[in-house]
Amino acid sequence: MQNENQAKVDDWDCKSSPPVINTPKRTFFGAGNLVASALVALLVLAGTSNAKAVCLAVPGDLNGNGSANVVDVQCAILVSLWALDGMVAPQPECLVGDVSNGDTNCDGQTNVVDVQITIQYSLSQPLSAEIDANQNKCPDSCELETCGNGTCAADGSETCVSCPGDCGPCTGACCEPNDSIGCEDAAITACVCAADAFCCEVAWDSTCATEVESLGCGDCPAPPGDCCVAGEGAGCTNAACEACVCAADPFCCDVQWDDLCAGAAASNCQGDCACPIPAGCCEAHDAPGCDNDACEACVCALDPFCCDTAWDGICVGEAQVDCAADCSCPVTSDCCTTPGDVPGCGPGNTACEDCVCALDPFCCDTAFDQLCVDAANGPDCGAACGCVASNPCLDFGVSQACCDTICAVDPFCCETAFDSICQDELALCGNSTCCETGSDAPGCGDPACEACVCAVDPFCCDTAWDGICVGEANDPALCGADCNCVGEICGNGTCGTGEDCANCPDDCGPCTNPCIDFGVDPACCDTICAVDPFCCETAFDSICEGELSLCDAPNPCLDFGVSQACCDTICAVDPFCCETAFDLTCEGELSLCEGTGNPICCETGDGDPGCGDANCEACVCGLDPFCCDTAWDGICVSEAQNECQTECGCAAPPVVSDCCTTVGEVGGCGPGNLACEDCVCALDPFCCDTAFDQLCVDAANGPDCGIACGCIEVQSDCCTTTSGLTGCTDPTCEACVCALDPFCCETSWDGICVNEAQNDCAADCNCPAISDCCTTVGDVPGCGPGNIACEDCVCALDPFCCDTAFDQLCVDAANGPDCGAACGCIATPCIDFGVDPACCDTICAVDPFCCETSFDSICQGELSLCDAPNPCLDFGVSQACCDTICAVDPFCCETAFDLTCEGELSLCEGTGNPVCCETGDGDPGCGDANCEACVCALDPFCCDTAWDGICVGEAQAQCQVECGCGT
Repeated sequence: MQNENQAKVDDWDCKSSPPVINTPKRTFFGAGNLVASALVALLVLAGTSNAKAVCLAVPGDLNGNGSANVVDVQCAILVSLWALDGMVAPQPECLVGDVSNGDTNCDGQTNVVDVQITIQYSLSQPLSAEIDANQNKCPDSCELETCGNGTCAADGSETCVSCPGDCGPCTGACCEPNDSIGCEDAAITACVCAADAFCCEVAWDSTCATEVESLGCGDCPAPPGDCCVAGEGAGCTNAACEACVCAADPFCCDVQWDDLCAGAAASNCQGDCACPIPAGCCEAHDAPGCDNDACEACVCALDPFCCDTAWDGICVGEAQVDCAADCSCPVTSDCCTTPGDVPGCGPGNTACEDCVCALDPFCCDTAFDQLCVDAANGPDCGAACGCVASNPCLDFGVSQACCDTICAVDPFCCETAFDSICQDELALCGNSTCCETGSDAPGCGDPACEACVCAVDPFCCDTAWDGICVGEANDPALCGADCNCVGEICGNGTCGTGEDCANCPDDCGPCTNPCIDFGVDPACCDTICAVDPFCCETAFDSICEGELSLCDAPNPCLDFGVSQACCDTICAVDPFCCETAFDLTCEGELSLCEGTGNPICCETGDGDPGCGDANCEACVCGLDPFCCDTAWDGICVSEAQNECQTECGCAAPPVVSDCCTTVGEVGGCGPGNLACEDCVCALDPFCCDTAFDQLCVDAANGPDCGIACGCIEVQSDCCTTTSGLTGCTDPTCEACVCALDPFCCETSWDGICVNEAQNDCAADCNCPAISDCCTTVGDVPGCGPGNIACEDCVCALDPFCCDTAFDQLCVDAANGPDCGAACGCIATPCIDFGVDPACCDTICAVDPFCCETSFDSICQGELSLCDAPNPCLDFGVSQACCDTICAVDPFCCETAFDLTCEGELSLCEGTGNPVCCETGDGDPGCGDANCEACVCALDPFCCDTAWDGICVGEAQAQCQVECGCGT
């Protein structure tokens, strides 16, 4: 019988089944177990699919007592019968652990084959080599590596790409070659490897890194660039230089290596950075410092701006003058006294250079030497250069011809002072200034004459004693007697200069000339009557009137629309412009005229219509009739300076910067821009003290001052909460979100809008992922608002999680023993009941049962141990702001922070902690947890190093709601 049974067992042929043991010991069942022996035949048909099994520590030890024996065989039979019955009843109690422990050959079925193998284990017999090639009592099928078994196959069949569950995620950088396959971002890895399998099978090389962007799989940050030049990426290629600069300004390594970072590399960190030294000390350039250490030290001790920001023209002047001994700069002549080493004699002296260099081109081609200085003081160019020494006679207003007459007799009057004796000697001139020549200066040197003439015409004593004043001095009916114009007094029997039949018929006789009788100037009558004698001999008819045009001496300069004063200036140098044609050369000479305009037109106005310059009036009043009809006011002066500068001869007003685009010639950037000036000038006082130059404009457009200056569009990033701003910077994203939630475009782009951008409109908004602390990996630091306790715990272990990104390691830490409770990632009955982790800590410190066993009615009664939740604070609003809102609307702090509460955020402007919102204090943080959470998520420097002015600006702008700062 035994042999017959053995033969039957030998005939069993089950897939993956071991051969039946051929030994008399199979009779261990005994006669009393024949029923069980008979069941074995039935179990051939039994089987069920199990989870993947593994070999037990003691092969065949199904009941876990540390040995394999007949009891385990009996257990194997029970398990197989249970499997045959569909596993409806509870698992047999003899089988310890998972049902897969009964699958001894790891074929996924629990059946008679497993009973056979258990029998062999209980008899301590080896398994067949067909199923256990290495004879280690573990079927080979149980030793195959499978993804999900917790072990990464050593033979390379499993990788971080194919089986991250066993091998862990890939950790190499995506945007640069790494030593492994794949990269740290699973989505990027999948995208790249779909096109280039090499990157996931062999190595993530430079081609793979390039394909991240070229295949549209992701964005890579700009690579670090030259430390001495501003770049788009963070950091730079010189590690020592980068460390030096970023120790002072973390922005340079965290965000972007901008102009300020490059400037710091070239100045404060020059020893580590070895930036190219800027141009010489004797010429202006945009970089700080210069190539002469001694000169640089001297100048920057006087003016730190030169080493901190830029070596501008002021620095060059200081090098040439204050630090001449250290700088050895070539000397520029001042035209009148100092010879120069270079051509010309400085800006603003064009007229002098033109005059002197016409005499001696060497002065403008090579150097303005002593001979050039002598020429600038000579008779030809002394006036143009302003080098001629003061002449008391000329200064008194006497004409040059009269001074020459007086001083030939009494040199004292031209060399020392024009005293009363000199004034008496005016008689030697026949009072030529008052009576003949006039002067560009006010008055004529004769008090009696001046008193009379200027009572009639104040211009003569206020501005200049011009030809009209001379005529009034000679007019017997006005001031002829007071001015004592020699030989010109009406009634002396002589028709002299200034007298004619019209104003002095006693000396000149009655007018008998029809032309003069018509009121035409005698000189003009001579011109007309030389052509048409009828007009002077018979009658001044309409034909004669038409011939008046013969008297209009053409002046191409005036005809070109230039002011009289400017024409006088140009034509004194170049008569061609007034006598022949106003050509391109004349147009170039318009620069001589700046500042020559009538002061009423260009500077002061006088409240009366017009300003006394016909060309200027024509231009200005053509734009603004009020100026000629009513009064020449400040608006008219501005129009004369700007739109009509050429016609009026006005000096151009200095350019005032508009802060964001236009470079200014004066300090500051205009009224109404105080906040911008405060910000920019705190970085660079030169911008308010001297001129708002290009560096100042750049700062106004930079990250520190862009918002304060209004140069950067103040609109919320679609993925960031910004109180008080509607809409966001991406029109596609904005359209999607606002279609769901109009509040976001009509009132404020708040946290709800950001959440909608991240979730409902993810395809349109492409927001960076924000970790939820426990499960989702994030692309940005931290794990979202309301999780400060979790962030504090995790980031204390790994600052990277709050400084750079909340990656998988951070999520793992949030689920670990140190931070699991703080993060609420480890489930407990208390947390499962929906209680805040911090509150659970409070309750379970008193009653551990609530966290370890069940959150029963007693635990629920203990909720009173926790402070009641405040929906306002939970919404991310500062404590001070919540106090303000909830004093008006308690619902917002007691029940829910709804849309009405959000609308009441306007009550909070200015309620924030002053350290957060106004002053900073140089220490990390500002004492308001919600404010710190918002600001430091944007700028970790504020909580890691110091709450400085930049942090205050971020609290006021990006985190206004969380910080309660005023606008």
